[in-house]
Amino acid sequence: MNLFKTNRKKDDIKGRKEENKQGRTSDKDETRRKYETLFKEVNDIVEVINPDGVIKYISPSIKRNLGFVSKDLEGENLFHFFQGEQLAKLRSMVIHVLNNPRETVTENLQRISKSGETLDFEVRIKNMLDKPWIRGLVITSRNISFRIGLKERLDHTSTQDDVTMLPNKNYLCQEIQIASEAARKNKSKFILSLLDIDDFQYINHALGYSIGDKLILDIGQRLNNYFKNQGLVCHYSGDQFGILLKDLDAVAKYENILAEIIDLFNEPFIIDQYEINVTTSVGASIYPDDGEDMDSLFKHASIALFHAKNEGKNRYKLFSEEASISSYKEFELKNDLHKALKNGEFTSYFQPIVNVKNNRILAAEALIRWEHPNWGLVTSDEFISIAEETGFIIDLGRRMLEDVCRHYKEWLDKGLPRIKISLNYSSAQFFEENFLENVEQIIRNYGLDPNFLIIEVEESVLRKCDERIAKNLKKLQDIGVEIAIDDFGRGFLTVSCLESFDIDYFKITSDFLKDVPSNITNSIIVKSIVNMAHELKTKLVVKGIENWGQLNFLKGLNCYAGQGYIFSKALPSKEFERLLRKRVCKPIRDESWEPEEFVERRKFFRVKFHQFLEATMTILELNYKKVNVGDTLVLIKNMGPGGLCFVSNINLPIEKNLVLQFTTQLVNQEIKVVGSPVWTGEIQGGLYEYGVEFNVDENQRAELIKILNLVQIKMRNNILFAEGRFVSDSLDRYFKAIDKGNK
Repeated sequence: MNLFKTNRKKDDIKGRKEENKQGRTSDKDETRRKYETLFKEVNDIVEVINPDGVIKYISPSIKRNLGFVSKDLEGENLFHFFQGEQLAKLRSMVIHVLNNPRETVTENLQRISKSGETLDFEVRIKNMLDKPWIRGLVITSRNISFRIGLKERLDHTSTQDDVTMLPNKNYLCQEIQIASEAARKNKSKFILSLLDIDDFQYINHALGYSIGDKLILDIGQRLNNYFKNQGLVCHYSGDQFGILLKDLDAVAKYENILAEIIDLFNEPFIIDQYEINVTTSVGASIYPDDGEDMDSLFKHASIALFHAKNEGKNRYKLFSEEASISSYKEFELKNDLHKALKNGEFTSYFQPIVNVKNNRILAAEALIRWEHPNWGLVTSDEFISIAEETGFIIDLGRRMLEDVCRHYKEWLDKGLPRIKISLNYSSAQFFEENFLENVEQIIRNYGLDPNFLIIEVEESVLRKCDERIAKNLKKLQDIGVEIAIDDFGRGFLTVSCLESFDIDYFKITSDFLKDVPSNITNSIIVKSIVNMAHELKTKLVVKGIENWGQLNFLKGLNCYAGQGYIFSKALPSKEFERLLRKRVCKPIRDESWEPEEFVERRKFFRVKFHQFLEATMTILELNYKKVNVGDTLVLIKNMGPGGLCFVSNINLPIEKNLVLQFTTQLVNQEIKVVGSPVWTGEIQGGLYEYGVEFNVDENQRAELIKILNLVQIKMRNNILFAEGRFVSDSLDRYFKAIDKGNK
């Protein structure tokens, strides 16, 4: 009996335990059903944990995100799935929401998948212990691995160059910012160098862009191997590299390193079957001497680079505020070239080519001009070489041909005579892919016959006897385009080259026409070329006819056609259209082709010097911007208290708020005056004359009057007076010496 009772008691206890267990299981299942109802459509991982980290519930999306089955993890401690920094961050989040029940905490945490992959999640924890059916901390984890990975890939591609695998311009800019901050704190210096591969576009055109890319890769590797322990090498752009060197304490060290960069390229590069000799030019600026902000450092390094190229390439230059105005202008032109095409700043001018016997207009040479916002009307002589160097000449050439076709079509539609239009082509343009097809397509787009077009090529281009150029010239002639040699006689083509090309026109360089007929040597050369053209049955055009002596001499030689200021300067399309309506262009009767001097009612006297007075010119302001660039030599013809007249080889704008400073010496006194040009004119090939009105106060004017009065007295008493920076050279000889760097 007792035994029976005891057994029944045990059975009752066991039964009650099973009932309680079933009740707890039932409650747990009910809670799970509630959770799953709430979270079944959620892609994020949703977890409910106790304050000690034990997992009460995990949504089924854990399988999609991390590969685990949710039921396998319930009852485990969430903290066991994190380590190190990630565990510390998770614990900190939990503690924060326990202490601040009303706040939600968000952090980025890394979690390990079942396969061992590390994934990134945005984790949000909210305290819901007070919710009866939750009673836990709710954790929501959103997989952001793709977003993080994409950011890293974007960061990588935005700071690394695809061709060289070197850091790119963006990375270089970031490093300059960091270096600037460090140098500012430490009062130290660093140097930014820009390295440019000389004539790289010709390598691309001659050997192909794949060879060009391989060459850039090898150049980058050579530079990086040399500088990896002392500086940062970046691929800045196409054929330019940037080099950042820190912690150098003397200019001499900078110069030594720049010289070493030049020497790095003494050895040729072997690319496929080619052995390529490369030269480079380097320009550098120093922080903080040449600027304390990134834009100034880049700008001044670029100006120094221009200076290096202008001095003959394959050399280096540190920036100097004494850089010439021409270098600064060239820098601005290169900087603005690409946006100029987009902004429609280029326009076509036309200079008539005239039958010298009857003055009928036979053709016109199309010349491109650039209406620059700062420098005014810029001639092609000043920017074509930059366009060739940068490869921009291809786009510019297409734009020019389209403009010529458009104007010519308009003239024909208006019933104007069918004349020829000549257009100068660079050698680089002949290496354009589908060159002939592109030229023909542009002409056909305007419904024109290609036989109206004459393409001019420099004699130096033909002298190379390049097979590809020869083929393209022949193809042009096959569709009706005529070919002219521009500046014939300057490069002295060999007879074999002449035999290789079927030339329609010779255009004699204007160099030989100087002082004809009084200059016997030039007269003989011109006569020989004219006779040769007659013998070869090739039409001849003489450029640069400026006076009646030259014109009569050419008529006596039975010359075919000519162009020059005696007939007309290059004209905008509308003005040329009015001239074309007349069908003839008579030579100007006045033999003087120099510009009329600016007429003014002078308040002050002028002293006309017996010799040219040399001065140093600086641009203080251009188009309402302070620039302060200069140390460019000019020659002053005359000077008064109100202004001066000077000659320069730089084409300066008028009415662009141009403020100039002139520094010179007279009677052992330094003269420094400021003024603005009020008139200009081209006086001979590449030289310009300017009239300047001073902007000085009355005290300065009074001092200048004293000096000029003294000069006048001394000049009257001594015709050989030369107390000052006077020069005895002619204009032509003086500025040629400047161009060669001998001044």
